[in-house]
Amino acid sequence: MTKARIILIVLIIIGAWYFWGRDWMAKRSQTAQAPAGANVEKNTSPQSSPNLGEGDSGVGAVRVHYFTKEALAACAIETVALEQAGDLKYGHRGAQALVAMTLPLPEEAREKYASAFAPGTRLLTMQIDKDGTAHANYNSVLNAEATECVKAERRAQIETTLKEFPEIKNVVITVEGEAWR
Repeated sequence: MTKARIILIVLIIIGAWYFWGRDWMAKRSQTAQAPAGANVEKNTSPQSSPNLGEGDSGVGAVRVHYFTKEALAACAIETVALEQAGDLKYGHRGAQALVAMTLPLPEEAREKYASAFAPGTRLLTMQIDKDGTAHANYNSVLNAEATECVKAERRAQIETTLKEFPEIKNVVITVEGEAWR
């Protein structure tokens, strides 16, 4: 065999391992999540929550914090964790959770739960530094209809969702690169 053929075979094997190995690891971590139909947990309880998003290739489960409709109307900041489908293309599971949070709730959750986010809110970037601070940068829609109450609810939803991940200790929120107050 020529050297070029050996290199090609090695690259094919590495590529196959990379793509199929990642999918296998994602499915393995997804099945390690809460069982379907478990109870809803308030705030940051690491136990199970309802399975509202079915996973398939390229999708993993993440815990996303929302409000009950009553809590949202009362300007409360106590959240409820719901299991959502997170798209693996967004990298870190924290980014997957923040992206899932900006999407409409699954139909089976809409009656009881709500989000403080305005439609059109999008996560632009999310990074975690070596000190465990997550930097979440959103588009300007995060400021839409942002009374003090709504800002507090949105901040609670973002921070509580990100603090589900043990490597995240602090959260910094920005809007198009500018500090969000």
